[in-house]
Amino acid sequence: MSNQLFDLQTLQTWMQAVLMETDTPHQIEEIITASQQQTSRERFHVYANAYQARLVECLREEFATLCKFLEPDVFDGLATAYLQAHPSQSYTLADLGKQFPQFMRESAAALADGESDSTDTGTQFLIELATLERLYAEVFDGPGIEGLPLITPDDLKNISPEAWPQVRFEAAPCLRLIEFAYPVHEFVTACRHGTEPPVPEPRHTWLAVTRRQYIVRRVSLTEQQFQLLSLLSQGLPLGEALDTVAAACDDVEVFAKDIQQWFQEWTASGFFLRIRNAA
Repeated sequence: MSNQLFDLQTLQTWMQAVLMETDTPHQIEEIITASQQQTSRERFHVYANAYQARLVECLREEFATLCKFLEPDVFDGLATAYLQAHPSQSYTLADLGKQFPQFMRESAAALADGESDSTDTGTQFLIELATLERLYAEVFDGPGIEGLPLITPDDLKNISPEAWPQVRFEAAPCLRLIEFAYPVHEFVTACRHGTEPPVPEPRHTWLAVTRRQYIVRRVSLTEQQFQLLSLLSQGLPLGEALDTVAAACDDVEVFAKDIQQWFQEWTASGFFLRIRNAA
């Protein structure tokens, strides 16, 4: 290193800027000395290449099913392009793949001359696959319900009939609701069990993803269940949410009969933390 003195923070900031290839002047020769075998830039690139390879490896681990489906070389090229467009800006690698599904979506739209609705079905499947794997990672790393008191079916029984319309349910912090055009959850599960299934046929899919005992779990939903849970998660009173969903039902009587069973299953799955505004 040259005789110019740097405090640690200045040196770290410089190193980060060079690794991420920002507009900051590199000044590599002024800071890193050459060796008998390598120039200053060659010595620096040993570290830079290792850093880049580590980031690609992290993306490979997070999007393991997508990587397997695309083949590692193809995935690595996609991951490298993503890192160039979205350099790591967080202290934790858990945030590294945050924008990866959106990057895939934008790249597909760009290849289709900016017409996002012209994305072919195969590409849509890949985007949804990446979206689900990212969602699994976020739920795993985020806040959960472990150690927290949850409502039980008995809590539901203790609510008076008059209070039910105004009841509000507070969703668990790890609960995520998402819909897909493909059953990508089934594809991911099959791959993780060691099989190599074909790309599934399109099928509208609604999922609830959550975490219990530090294990990410997903639950398949009907469209009505998805709509009701979405409204409750937004804080709507139960009566208003039920009226909204029932208005679009073909058979309101069947819907009314199913509701009790749904809430028993959802409380058992830890979807809700507490009940509010109950008399």
